[in-house]
Amino acid sequence: VADFRPTQTNEGKIGRGGSLTLKLEATPDIVAHVSKSKRADQRTIAFSLEQESGLDRAAEKMRYKAVDLMVFNPLAPMHAGEITATLLWPDGRREAFGAMKKTAFSRVLVERATALLVPSPGIPGEGGRLTSTRHQRTTPLRASRSPPNRCREQGSPRR
Repeated sequence: VADFRPTQTNEGKIGRGGSLTLKLEATPDIVAHVSKSKRADQRTIAFSLEQESGLDRAAEKMRYKAVDLMVFNPLAPMHAGEITATLLWPDGRREAFGAMKKTAFSRVLVERATALLVPSPGIPGEGGRLTSTRHQRTTPLRASRSPPNRCREQGSPRR
């Protein structure tokens, strides 16, 4: 979902010629809305696409949006085959990953997301259902329960 949208739309094609100025308006913050209206048994994971130096901004967005896990995703590798992401939790924990294939990171993310569903003794608020804000609606996600590190690829950290 984009952060901004045009204030005016046209039914047909806009003809070529002259200059064109687009006026944009902010879109509603779907993640913040979903996260704040979720049930106690639901979990929300969000992504923060920022510049390399945007880790603190991602943490600020995590607090504002009240999500259960924030994925800091630097802009640099946006179109690359590898990612150098950092996971942030509301309790201040940060888990930074060195460069790894995006498919390997996706497996790690599913593993961490699955862990949010399992209640941990002494850690209130853990356990529940994951929610996705894709397509502007709340959808329960099913997480596979594969053994830890089963899908570990070369170069990914052992957890």
